[in-house]
Amino acid sequence: MKIPLLYEIEKTIRNFFKKPKDFCINEKIELYRKLSDAEDVSGTPFVCQPTLLLGKGKIEFGENVRLGYFPSPYFYNGYMHFQTQGEKAIIKVGSNTVINNNFIAIANNASIEIGESCLFSYKVEIINSDFHNIEPDKRHSGGGGISKDVIIGNNVWLGSSVKVLKGVTIGDNSVVGAGSIVTKDVPANTLVAGNPAREIKKIW
Repeated sequence: MKIPLLYEIEKTIRNFFKKPKDFCINEKIELYRKLSDAEDVSGTPFVCQPTLLLGKGKIEFGENVRLGYFPSPYFYNGYMHFQTQGEKAIIKVGSNTVINNNFIAIANNASIEIGESCLFSYKVEIINSDFHNIEPDKRHSGGGGISKDVIIGNNVWLGSSVKVLKGVTIGDNSVVGAGSIVTKDVPANTLVAGNPAREIKKIW
Protein backbone atom coordinates (compact mmCIF):
# COMPACT_ATOMS: atom_id res chain seq x y z
CA MET A 1 0.00 0.00 0.00
CA LYS A 2 1.29 3.44 -0.89
CA ILE A 3 1.76 5.71 2.13
CA PRO A 4 0.10 9.14 1.70
CA LEU A 5 2.49 12.02 1.18
CA LEU A 6 1.08 14.02 4.12
CA TYR A 7 1.72 11.09 6.43
CA GLU A 8 5.33 10.96 5.27
CA ILE A 9 5.72 14.69 5.85
CA GLU A 10 4.24 14.44 9.33
CA LYS A 11 6.48 11.48 10.16
CA THR A 12 9.54 13.41 8.98
CA ILE A 13 8.60 16.45 11.08
CA ARG A 14 8.02 14.37 14.19
CA ASN A 15 11.34 12.59 13.77
CA PHE A 16 13.02 15.95 13.34
CA PHE A 17 11.52 17.29 16.56
CA LYS A 18 12.81 14.38 18.60
CA LYS A 19 15.87 16.63 18.86
CA PRO A 20 14.18 19.98 19.68
CA LYS A 21 17.47 21.84 20.03
CA ASP A 22 18.02 21.27 16.30
CA PHE A 23 15.01 23.47 15.64
CA CYS A 24 14.65 25.76 18.62
CA ILE A 25 17.91 27.67 18.15
CA ASN A 26 16.64 29.52 15.10
CA GLU A 27 16.62 33.00 13.70
CA LYS A 28 13.34 34.06 15.27
CA ILE A 29 14.41 33.07 18.78
CA GLU A 30 17.70 34.88 18.30
CA LEU A 31 15.83 37.96 17.03
CA TYR A 32 13.67 38.11 20.15
CA ARG A 33 16.75 37.72 22.32
CA LYS A 34 18.23 40.75 20.61
CA LEU A 35 14.98 42.71 21.04
CA SER A 36 14.87 41.93 24.77
CA ASP A 37 16.04 44.74 27.04
CA ALA A 38 15.67 43.18 30.52
CA GLU A 39 18.54 44.33 32.70
CA ASP A 40 18.46 41.68 35.45
CA VAL A 41 17.82 38.12 34.25
CA SER A 42 19.10 34.96 35.94
CA GLY A 43 18.81 31.31 34.98
CA THR A 44 18.96 29.54 31.64
CA PRO A 45 15.56 28.16 30.63
CA PHE A 46 15.19 25.91 27.60
CA VAL A 47 13.63 28.30 25.09
CA CYS A 48 11.54 26.53 22.47
CA GLN A 49 9.42 29.53 21.39
CA PRO A 50 10.62 33.10 20.82
CA THR A 51 10.76 34.86 24.18
CA LEU A 52 10.80 38.59 24.90
CA LEU A 53 12.25 39.70 28.24
CA LEU A 54 11.59 43.37 29.03
CA GLY A 55 11.99 45.84 31.88
CA LYS A 56 14.23 47.08 34.67
CA GLY A 57 13.05 44.62 37.32
CA LYS A 58 14.24 41.07 38.04
CA ILE A 59 13.38 37.98 36.00
CA GLU A 60 14.53 34.72 37.57
CA PHE A 61 14.32 31.20 36.16
CA GLY A 62 14.98 28.04 38.17
CA GLU A 63 16.55 24.87 36.79
CA ASN A 64 15.01 22.90 33.92
CA VAL A 65 12.38 25.51 33.04
CA ARG A 66 10.88 25.05 29.57
CA LEU A 67 9.37 27.93 27.57
CA GLY A 68 7.23 26.82 24.64
CA TYR A 69 6.19 23.41 23.41
CA PHE A 70 5.85 21.59 20.09
CA PRO A 71 3.40 20.52 18.66
CA SER A 72 1.00 22.60 20.78
CA PRO A 73 -1.06 25.40 19.17
CA TYR A 74 0.52 28.80 18.44
CA PHE A 75 4.03 27.34 18.32
CA TYR A 76 4.76 28.96 14.95
CA ASN A 77 2.80 32.21 15.22
CA GLY A 78 3.42 33.62 18.67
CA TYR A 79 5.94 34.38 21.38
CA MET A 80 6.48 34.47 25.17
CA HIS A 81 6.25 37.86 26.91
CA PHE A 82 7.88 38.53 30.28
CA GLN A 83 7.82 42.18 31.37
CA THR A 84 8.77 43.92 34.61
CA GLN A 85 7.55 47.50 34.94
CA GLY A 86 9.60 49.32 37.57
CA GLU A 87 12.77 48.36 39.41
CA LYS A 88 10.77 46.76 42.24
CA ALA A 89 8.99 44.37 39.88
CA ILE A 90 9.99 40.69 40.00
CA ILE A 91 9.02 37.63 37.97
CA LYS A 92 10.20 34.25 39.31
CA VAL A 93 9.67 30.87 37.66
CA GLY A 94 10.45 27.79 39.76
CA SER A 95 12.48 24.78 38.69
CA ASN A 96 11.00 22.07 36.43
CA THR A 97 8.08 24.26 35.37
CA VAL A 98 6.77 23.88 31.81
CA ILE A 99 5.09 26.89 30.20
CA ASN A 100 3.30 26.36 26.91
CA ASN A 101 3.14 28.74 23.97
CA ASN A 102 2.10 32.42 23.97
CA PHE A 103 2.49 32.97 27.72
CA ILE A 104 2.28 36.50 29.13
CA ALA A 105 3.54 37.69 32.52
CA ILE A 106 3.56 41.41 33.34
CA ALA A 107 4.67 42.54 36.80
CA ASN A 108 4.18 46.20 37.68
CA ASN A 109 6.05 47.34 40.83
CA ALA A 110 5.18 44.05 42.55
CA SER A 111 6.00 40.38 42.09
CA ILE A 112 4.77 37.38 40.17
CA GLU A 113 6.07 34.15 41.72
CA ILE A 114 5.52 30.80 40.01
CA GLY A 115 6.39 27.67 41.97
CA GLU A 116 8.20 24.49 40.99
CA SER A 117 6.92 21.72 38.69
CA CYS A 118 3.98 23.76 37.39
CA LEU A 119 2.24 23.03 34.08
CA PHE A 120 0.82 25.96 32.12
CA SER A 121 -1.12 25.38 28.92
CA TYR A 122 -1.03 27.79 26.00
CA LYS A 123 -2.18 31.45 26.15
CA VAL A 124 -1.95 31.77 29.93
CA GLU A 125 -1.76 35.37 31.21
CA ILE A 126 -0.59 36.51 34.64
CA ILE A 127 -0.88 40.24 35.31
CA ASN A 128 -0.46 41.84 38.74
CA SER A 129 -1.78 45.35 38.10
CA ASP A 130 -4.70 47.39 36.80
CA PHE A 131 -2.16 49.80 35.21
CA HIS A 132 -4.78 52.58 35.09
CA ASN A 133 -7.18 54.24 37.52
CA ILE A 134 -10.74 53.00 37.44
CA GLU A 135 -12.13 56.53 37.88
CA PRO A 136 -13.14 57.92 34.46
CA ASP A 137 -11.50 61.32 34.92
CA LYS A 138 -8.16 59.77 35.90
CA ARG A 139 -8.10 56.82 33.54
CA HIS A 140 -6.00 58.46 30.83
CA SER A 141 -3.53 60.18 33.13
CA GLY A 142 -1.15 57.22 33.14
CA GLY A 143 -0.21 55.11 36.13
CA GLY A 144 -2.19 55.07 39.35
CA GLY A 145 -3.50 51.51 38.99
CA ILE A 146 -3.34 49.10 41.91
CA SER A 147 -0.58 46.46 41.85
CA LYS A 148 -0.48 43.40 44.12
CA ASP A 149 1.74 40.31 44.28
CA VAL A 150 0.65 37.12 42.52
CA ILE A 151 1.83 33.84 44.06
CA ILE A 152 1.37 30.48 42.37
CA GLY A 153 2.37 27.43 44.39
CA ASN A 154 4.13 24.22 43.40
CA ASN A 155 2.68 21.65 40.99
CA VAL A 156 -0.12 23.98 39.85
CA TRP A 157 -1.79 23.26 36.50
CA LEU A 158 -3.30 26.18 34.57
CA GLY A 159 -5.45 25.26 31.57
CA SER A 160 -5.41 27.05 28.23
CA SER A 161 -6.33 30.75 28.12
CA VAL A 162 -6.42 31.10 31.91
CA LYS A 163 -5.97 34.64 33.24
CA VAL A 164 -4.65 35.25 36.76
CA LEU A 165 -5.15 38.79 38.06
CA LYS A 166 -3.54 40.95 40.75
CA GLY A 167 -3.33 39.85 44.36
CA VAL A 168 -4.15 36.20 43.73
CA THR A 169 -2.52 33.27 45.52
CA ILE A 170 -3.01 29.76 44.10
CA GLY A 171 -2.11 26.95 46.49
CA ASP A 172 0.01 23.88 45.80
CA ASN A 173 -1.38 21.12 43.54
CA SER A 174 -4.41 23.13 42.42
CA VAL A 175 -5.89 23.11 38.91
CA VAL A 176 -7.53 26.00 37.05
CA GLY A 177 -9.85 25.01 34.18
CA ALA A 178 -9.43 26.32 30.64
CA GLY A 179 -10.65 29.85 29.98
CA SER A 180 -11.00 30.75 33.65
CA ILE A 181 -10.33 34.19 35.08
CA VAL A 182 -8.90 33.97 38.59
CA THR A 183 -9.69 37.02 40.72
CA LYS A 184 -9.53 35.51 44.23
CA ASP A 185 -7.25 33.13 46.11
CA VAL A 186 -7.43 29.41 45.34
CA PRO A 187 -6.72 27.03 48.24
CA ALA A 188 -4.25 24.16 47.83
CA ASN A 189 -5.53 20.91 46.29
CA THR A 190 -8.54 22.57 44.68
CA LEU A 191 -10.05 22.51 41.17
CA VAL A 192 -11.57 25.83 40.10
CA ALA A 193 -13.12 27.00 36.83
CA GLY A 194 -15.24 29.77 35.36
CA ASN A 195 -15.39 33.56 35.11
CA PRO A 196 -14.76 34.44 37.81
CA ALA A 197 -13.16 31.14 38.84
CA ARG A 198 -15.10 29.20 41.49
CA GLU A 199 -14.34 26.03 43.39
CA ILE A 200 -15.51 22.84 41.66
CA LYS A 201 -14.07 20.25 44.00
CA LYS A 202 -11.15 19.31 46.21
CA ILE A 203 -8.28 17.23 44.83
CA TRP A 204 -6.74 14.68 47.17
